[in-house]
Amino acid sequence: MAKSGQPNALSASHLVNLQRSLPGPVIYFANHASHGDFVLIWTVLSPALRGQTRPVAGADYWGEGRLRPWLAANVFNALLI
Repeated sequence: MAKSGQPNALSASHLVNLQRSLPGPVIYFANHASHGDFVLIWTVLSPALRGQTRPVAGADYWGEGRLRPWLAANVFNALLI
């Protein structure tokens, strides 16, 4: 724990070590109200884990326009709700 009583943030290396130690499915979640949260989590995953990860994202944001739906489907393989 940090001096403020808040837990220390996980670094990318902590996340990789944690992923290696878990035997089954894993749920990553962000404690924030932003449409970009899963993108931040995505950046710390290894390429192999990105291929096994399917984000769930807001269709109200990721389904609008031309670029965001394409990114959601073709880059992130996101499930839009």
